[in-house]
Amino acid sequence: MVNVVESADDFKLEVAAPGLKREDFKVSIEKDQLLIAAKVEQHTEDNNGKYSRREFNYGTFQRSFYLPETVEADAIVANYENGILSVTLPKKEEEKEKGPRMVEIA
Repeated sequence: MVNVVESADDFKLEVAAPGLKREDFKVSIEKDQLLIAAKVEQHTEDNNGKYSRREFNYGTFQRSFYLPETVEADAIVANYENGILSVTLPKKEEEKEKGPRMVEIA
């Protein structure tokens, strides 16, 4: 699940990813896209005398978002805490000064 919140200064993406670690994520910018990916590998081994059991579980996900021209791509930062990956996308200074734009309803 991803939430996108816009304020006067920035956009914030919040990705719900409980059970993962900071090292499981890869956040990158390619051309005009923000890419968020995670890869998780879990290994379980049980050796109980007569039998042995090994389980390998893999999980991956990837999301991409087009970056609007109003975002300062070099200033994007990410933080992972309490199962939520938060990515802050600051707006360019000239966009902050413009303020909201009214749209006429026809």
